[in-house]
This record gives sequence, structure tokens and C-alpha cells, in this order.
Amino acid sequence: MIIVAVAVFLFVYYGNIRGAYQRLLKTGDFSEEKQEEKKEEDRIVGAVAAIIWPLVTCVFLVSGFVFDQWEINWIVFPLTGILFGVFSSVYNMFKKKDAA
Repeated sequence: MIIVAVAVFLFVYYGNIRGAYQRLLKTGDFSEEKQEEKKEEDRIVGAVAAIIWPLVTCVFLVSGFVFDQWEINWIVFPLTGILFGVFSSVYNMFKKKDAA
């Protein structure tokens, strides 16, 4: 267990240092081209998330308080998270396909 803890510490510590250098030098994911693509992607995915997550919360609360379905209601958030991840991946796949 100690070996795993040390390995995780090393990955996190040196990964943060590498990320800081990439951000400062504007290389990798922090290059100007990548940042412009990322802003557009974040805008679309953020807009969809701003609609989906409050709607899912309403479904959770209504099905819990009105229909008293608390025992099955927990599945709403993990299922929505998985579907939202699928949406984000499909959006990125079609966006890159159109750019190529």
C-alpha cells in the first residue's frame, strides 16, 4: 500500500510540474490553436450542460417527492453523467471529422 501511495504521489507531483511548464510555455494543450478549439467546445458543451443538469435535478426531486421513488431514484445522476459523457465524445468526434 505504501508503494502505491508513493507512486501516486510521484505521478501527481511531477504531473503538476509538467502541466505548469506547458501552461507557461504555451505548448501541448495550452497552445494558441488548441485554446481556440477548446473555447468553442467548452461553449457548446457548457450550454448543453446548463440545460441538462437542472432538468435532471428536477426529475430527481419530482420523482422522489411526488412519486416516492427514492429507492430507484439514485440512478438518475450516474446515468445522466454517462450519457452526457457520450454526448461530449460524439460532439468532439464530429467536430474533428468536420475539421479534417
